[in-house]
Amino acid sequence: MRALVELAYETAMRRSEIIKLTPRVLHLDERVLSVVDGKTGDRFVPLTTRAVTLLRAAQERCKSPDDRLFPVAAHSVSTAVRRARRAVGLDEDVRLHQLRHTRITMVARKGFNQAQIMMVSGHKDSRSVQRYTHLNVRDVIGLMDLKEGE
Repeated sequence: MRALVELAYETAMRRSEIIKLTPRVLHLDERVLSVVDGKTGDRFVPLTTRAVTLLRAAQERCKSPDDRLFPVAAHSVSTAVRRARRAVGLDEDVRLHQLRHTRITMVARKGFNQAQIMMVSGHKDSRSVQRYTHLNVRDVIGLMDLKEGE
């Protein structure tokens, strides 16, 4: 379960997309995976080097290209996150989906443009990206200096 949660952060993928992953959709040498029939349709997900490591380990446990990398039910993921949250004393509103918000915000802080953020998040609508991106003025100040030097 830990690898699934870490992958959720590394990729900003939805829980439903992660639990449907199979070795067949992985293109790890290219650092990309395919989401087939996701919430916003089919898409490619760019992968961090850590995500590639996590996916290789999950892939090694599979016996066939159609086995699920994370053979768990959605409610099992929610239950595990809830137990972990309680064990460490986090607020009741902490959920797996917040990792998606966090990762999208981190990508935005790195200076990715809107199109690049949408590629990471899989959003088709820029308004959705705005709901997921939680920036403040301090996040932009460092980027301002970089732009002045060009």
